[in-house]
Amino acid sequence: MPRHRITISQLEAVTDMLNRMTGNPATPYSKNDAGAWSSNRGNFHISRAYGGFALHQMATDGGGIRDVLYTGHIPARQLFDLIHAYRAGLEAVEAATKRIQALEQDKLALMRDILAPFAA
Repeated sequence: MPRHRITISQLEAVTDMLNRMTGNPATPYSKNDAGAWSSNRGNFHISRAYGGFALHQMATDGGGIRDVLYTGHIPARQLFDLIHAYRAGLEAVEAATKRIQALEQDKLALMRDILAPFAA
């Protein structure tokens, strides 16, 4: 089955999804009331250079970025697939964190039940 061409719109859509999942700002920069621009730390966005694409994240207040996947600029299809793998990893961590928190609550409840007769 042939794989369809990935467009910049599709890359931006999965990047928007990452920003929503992580609670990060939707845009890399914002303009304040005085009209000055400032960077939005944490924002994921697509960089285009050298005929390829990269997933960048705003890392500093001064506009510094990090290459999230450490790939440099790569073909759109490859980046699209890697972003989905990254998303799946974030979801797995979130699910594991929730499970650990539930187990901790169960452990605390069990400890309270064990110690209750001695508290009276």
